[in-house]
Amino acid sequence: MNSKSILFDGRRRLTRVALPLLTVLFSLMLATPAQASASTVTTSTEFPISLTVFIPCAAGGTGEFVALSGDLHDLFHVTFDGNGGFHLDAQDNPQGVSGVGWHDCVHRCEQLPYHWQWARKQLPGA
Repeated sequence: MNSKSILFDGRRRLTRVALPLLTVLFSLMLATPAQASASTVTTSTEFPISLTVFIPCAAGGTGEFVALSGDLHDLFHVTFDGNGGFHLDAQDNPQGVSGVGWHDCVHRCEQLPYHWQWARKQLPGA
């Protein structure tokens, strides 16, 4: 096989891939904000935690530092709107998290979800 046939075959493959790709890119460029739709991404992760926190109601109300350990389940749901902004919904759920305080008392965190939502608008020039 000579170099001309390799070059020709490479161009043909490039044309088969590039033409549909350029068509999609061109149609996306023509989309107006009203036509643009929202897209979403959801991520779920679980990871071990080990940290010390101050719990003000522990030790009979005087409060104490407690060493916590266990797993934390995080769920992030991001929606990208058609106007260049995004909305984030995040949830943190402790999974079997327990802790030992300085007074040798064992504390257990129940399945209390920590939940927050916020929305961000795109800054000018960003």
